[in-house]
Order: sequence, then C-alpha cells, then structure tokens
Amino acid sequence: MGELDIFTCLLYGNARTDSVYKLRFLWIKEVCDDSPNASKNVDLSVLPPCKQCLLQHIRRVNYQVGIRKKSHIPDPDIPLATEEHGWTNNTDTGLIEPPWIDGDILPPQIVDVLEDMANELEVDNVTD
Repeated sequence: MGELDIFTCLLYGNARTDSVYKLRFLWIKEVCDDSPNASKNVDLSVLPPCKQCLLQHIRRVNYQVGIRKKSHIPDPDIPLATEEHGWTNNTDTGLIEPPWIDGDILPPQIVDVLEDMANELEVDNVTD
C-alpha cells in the first residue's frame, strides 16, 4: 500500500506526503482553516480517497485491467466479480455493486462523541 499511497499523493499534487490520510488531513486543514486563504465553499468531491476506499477502487481497476488484457482471446475465462475484486452481490436485486469502503466509515470514538452531542441536543430541545 506504500507505493499506492505515494502515487496517489503525487496525483493530488503533493510530493512531500507519503500517506493519503496525511494528505486528506492537510487538505481539510487548508480549506477549513480560519486563515484568509481558507475557502468558504468546500467541495469535498476533490478530497483524496481514504485508504479503505482507495483499496476497493484499486481492486475494481485491477479486475477491469485483467478483463481488458484478455480482450484478444475469442472466449476468455473471466473470473466472477467477487469481493476480492472489489464487488459484492446484492441478494435483493441480484446485481453486483461496488462496496465504497472496507470497514467503518468513522472511528468508533467519533461516533460516540456525535451520539453524545445528539443526545444533548435532544435533551435541550425537550426542556425548551
């Protein structure tokens, strides 16, 4: 994953950073800071991917490259799109879907803090 991190950081224009997590932190800090250079309209779609998302994307890319490399063969033996290739089977629809992240979206500590804040707001609204 180290080379992939470095390559992704280079793609996002930061040759000094070797981790996508550091790159995400630096980018968020830059655009959300209180400095005059901070932007008021933050477009999170340009945020570099986290490692879990990047890994799933690379699995799907690798699967597609494998298919394309066999395109000259009349009847190629193509493996099924499985979780190891970055896809999951939706049992309700019968379709394959990309899992966007592998693991938790937020660390459990942040979830706990957000739940506590939501509970405090709920209590405040009830007492008002």
